[in-house]
Amino acid sequence: MKAIILCGLPATGKTFIRNKLREGLKAPYEYSLDDIVEDFCINTRTSFDDIYGKAVSGARSLCDIGLEAAIRNERDIIWDQTNTSRAKRMRILDLIPKDYSIECHYIRMTNREEVMRRIAERTLRRIPMTIFNKMVGDMVEPDIYREPFASVTTYDMDGNVLMFDKPSDEIIDWIKRRASND
Repeated sequence: MKAIILCGLPATGKTFIRNKLREGLKAPYEYSLDDIVEDFCINTRTSFDDIYGKAVSGARSLCDIGLEAAIRNERDIIWDQTNTSRAKRMRILDLIPKDYSIECHYIRMTNREEVMRRIAERTLRRIPMTIFNKMVGDMVEPDIYREPFASVTTYDMDGNVLMFDKPSDEIIDWIKRRASND
């Protein structure tokens, strides 16, 4: 089983990458708070801005229930959120069973002006600049040597692979020995 953790700032192309990755998986569970909140907004004709703060905990509960069912049924998982900090990603990784192969797919903000244009054009998921700027300040690129990913793939905002990083067997053995000594 595979778990794919997407990370990157809003409007950089995470959902575009998610859609490409979905094609290679068999009926993956897709963990996305934004999808749930967006569906709610469409069905109730409310705005994302008005409801998001109030709806996050309910959306997270629904996502968590779906995640538990996916794990129980041994389904692949795609986790689509900003996941800007290492601590946030580690909390997610604690929820994924050890028998899953965990990949990180990071979309780097390669063009800030393009991100601003994409955010301005959004009809539902607009992000206040104060929140976006905080996310920019909190963003820590994934590190294959500090986070237990089987691999990290870094993309530009057009979906082009910039880098693929996978630790060698020697590095994995060294990390395991180091962890067992702690």
